[in-house]
Amino acid sequence: MARRLPLEYRVVLLQLAVTGACALGAALLGGSARDALLGGGCAVAPNLWMALRVRRRLREGREMATAVGLFLAQIMKLVFMTALLGLALWWARPLEGPAFFAGFIAALVAHHASLAMGDGAPEED
Repeated sequence: MARRLPLEYRVVLLQLAVTGACALGAALLGGSARDALLGGGCAVAPNLWMALRVRRRLREGREMATAVGLFLAQIMKLVFMTALLGLALWWARPLEGPAFFAGFIAALVAHHASLAMGDGAPEED
């Protein structure tokens, strides 16, 4: 039986695919694919960091199930995302706002839509 990627990695891959599709759409519509990729990257990079952190904790036998641990990790992820957004908006001048925010929002929506993916664990009776 083939092993499936862990859910957190599948979520990041979905975000990358949606960001790529958004960049392709921006390019086809005459917009900036670079800015769409940059916007999506601002949302994907913190989630990749979180996925790697969760996997490392599980390998070490330490889960992040405590409320305080999850809260602090989420705060760090939001700070990371805010810093990336600030850097991107400062560095990528001139920036095409609609393409940038389309990539960013598409990646965020993909993250929330991934809740339908489930974790692949068999249901218990």
